[in-house]
Amino acid sequence: MARLDGRAVGHEAARVANAVETKPESEASLEFAEDLITFHSRWEPEKFRAALLRYGEMFFEDFAPTIREEWQLPVATVLLNKRIAFMTVPGEAFVEFQINWRDRCPVRDAFLSGLRQWLLRVSPHHPSC
Repeated sequence: MARLDGRAVGHEAARVANAVETKPESEASLEFAEDLITFHSRWEPEKFRAALLRYGEMFFEDFAPTIREEWQLPVATVLLNKRIAFMTVPGEAFVEFQINWRDRCPVRDAFLSGLRQWLLRVSPHHPSC
């Protein structure tokens, strides 16, 4: 059954890919911006450190030194042809941050990605999400 479903998805993906029509952009552009944004901790640092101790000394030693009240973190935005925006942030942005950015973004197609523990996660905004 899974093989049939996989084949059906593959055939549909191929059909859609073949139907895509590309055209050259008469006013192609690429814009880039990088800023530092202040992010505040969700938790009180001392209470968070105390809670970490419950997980063990090794866990505490790994994570406690990184706990702060706020961080200055770099964010980068790329705008393609004034139509598609990509924003990168370190860590995992809260849904509210993602939606707030998407709502303020001047283009319809906007994607936010966060990097945490070597995993890239892409969070496109879709009304059903």
